[in-house]
Amino acid sequence: MREHREGCVINASSVSDRIACMPPGAYSAAKSAVEAISEALAGEVTPFSIRVAIVEPGIQDTRMA
Repeated sequence: MREHREGCVINASSVSDRIACMPPGAYSAAKSAVEAISEALAGEVTPFSIRVAIVEPGIQDTRMA
């Protein structure tokens, strides 16, 4: 991407980084970390015309939920 001076990194996170859920607090913390590293990366790769996107799906009906 740097060589071609274009591209997009897409990181999957969760709405749980904004709404801490119980009991899996570590899950919420991990999703917050994904958002933080994505925002930092976006600043680092801007000079190379690379974009960074974060996908944050809402709550899904899974066994974890």
